[in-house]
Amino acid sequence: ALAGATRAGRRAIAVVASAGSTATGAFDPLEPVADFAQAHGLWFHVDGAHGAAASLSPKYRAQVKGIERADSVVWDAHKGLLMPALVTAVLFRDGARSFDAFSQEAHYLFHGDGDDARPYSDVGLRTLECTKEMMPLKVYACLSVLGTRVFEEAVTASYDQARRFAGMLTAAPDFQLALEPDCNIVCFRHTPAHVPPEGWDALQVRLREELVSRGSFYLVQTRLPRGVYLRTTLIHPLTGDADLEALLDALRRAARP
Repeated sequence: ALAGATRAGRRAIAVVASAGSTATGAFDPLEPVADFAQAHGLWFHVDGAHGAAASLSPKYRAQVKGIERADSVVWDAHKGLLMPALVTAVLFRDGARSFDAFSQEAHYLFHGDGDDARPYSDVGLRTLECTKEMMPLKVYACLSVLGTRVFEEAVTASYDQARRFAGMLTAAPDFQLALEPDCNIVCFRHTPAHVPPEGWDALQVRLREELVSRGSFYLVQTRLPRGVYLRTTLIHPLTGDADLEALLDALRRAARP
C-alpha cells in the first residue's frame, strides 16, 4: 500500500492498526506494524477504541503487545471499562503533539499566537469542540476509589465469556460462528435446517428485528465476506452464560416456520 501510494504521487503520513475492529473485534499484529512504521518514518496510530482495554488483563494483554510503541491511541472507556457512554480518550506518546494536531484558531475565543503557555491546562485549545463535558472525571473517580483491579477482572471476565459463547455456538448444529473471538465481540448466525443457505442473510435480518422489537435481547448485525451475521458485544457484568443460552433458544423460536 505504501509503495502504491508513493507511485501515485501521494505522501503517506501514518499507519493505522486495529486493536479490536468494529465488525468482529479482530486485532492486528501490532508489533510488526510498529516495526514497519518505524522503518518508514510513519506515524503509528492504534484504533484501540474497543480493544485497548485488553492491556489491563494479565490473561489477554498479549493481544495488544506493541501498543506501547504507538504514537497515538484511541481508547473508549465505555467499551470494556464499565463507564457510561461516552468516555473516549486520544492518548499521545508525546503530549505536546496533541496540541499540534488539534489546536485551532478562533479569535473570538482565544487570544494569543498559538504558542500559549496554557495548552495543558486549557482543553479548549486542544479540541475541535469548544464545549465538552469533563469525561475524564468518570474514569479518574473510579480509579481513585476502586483502583485497577475491578477493571482487570471485568475485561478478563468478558473475554472469557466470549470464548465460552463461541464454544456454545460451535457445539450447536444450527448455528455458525463467524470466527473465534479475539475479545468480547462474537459474530454468528442461525442456520436452521429448514432454511436453505441462500436464505440465511434474510433470516438474520428478520431474527434481529424480531428480538429487538420484543425487547428481550439486543443484537446488531454486520456483513462479512460470507454474508450477514448477528453480532453481540458482551460487556454487562451481570450477563451470565444462562442468558446466552436463552438468546440461542429465542433465536430458534423466532426462526420456526
